[in-house]
Amino acid sequence: MTTRILVTGVKGGSGKSTVALWLAKEAMKFRKVLILDLDYTRSLSRTIGLLDVNDLYSGNSQILYWTQGNFSILSLGGMVSPGLLTQFQTVYPGLLDRHDLVIIDASSPTHELLELEGKISHGKASLSLVLVTTPHPFTAAKTLEVLNSPDFFPEADDRKVLVVNMVKDEIPEEVERVKKVVKIPLIKQLILYGPSPEPPKDMIVISAILELSAWLGLRTNAGDGSMVRQGGEKLGYGEERDHT
Repeated sequence: MTTRILVTGVKGGSGKSTVALWLAKEAMKFRKVLILDLDYTRSLSRTIGLLDVNDLYSGNSQILYWTQGNFSILSLGGMVSPGLLTQFQTVYPGLLDRHDLVIIDASSPTHELLELEGKISHGKASLSLVLVTTPHPFTAAKTLEVLNSPDFFPEADDRKVLVVNMVKDEIPEEVERVKKVVKIPLIKQLILYGPSPEPPKDMIVISAILELSAWLGLRTNAGDGSMVRQGGEKLGYGEERDHT
């Protein structure tokens, strides 16, 4: 069965798309990964060069599909026009069947397309939830409300992980008490220059992504101490671009 991971949060600019991309870069070493970009600004699609910021305001809304090796992306943003929804319902089931892992980058846990995605995926793919927050007490508290609410994604059950991004000092005590929590330090380069399509080089960040992958069950041991690898060499971006 395909695994789905929903990466979302209650606040913009918390690093959801960056975490989703880092997670995909790690997972594609072992699995065939599809990113479903439901971010309103399609920041992940722009980071890998699939879109330019001007495309967001061109009025030429379309679903974009791009693939290379173990990595694919289906980019919708926040579009909800009937024609595009029909197209999504036609394309997405086949992509679900062809990928081991789907990482959904959504602007918020109440994104309009999540309900439709859930209906299409029902019975075909399990769901895990990654909630990304900053250490700010108000944002962290609102994020914990979603994490602990039985009304938000009950099918994820205990497969829920809290990611605290941009950590400089101590984080709120109630966040420290969360069983599955991953802390990522503040990275000044991301604030100054924005996200990069390249994997992180900071060992603390790499360790955090590996910890997150472990919580989500993405790192599989082959039994001899080595990691199972599905697919070829580590891949870059930019060779194929398709309009679906």
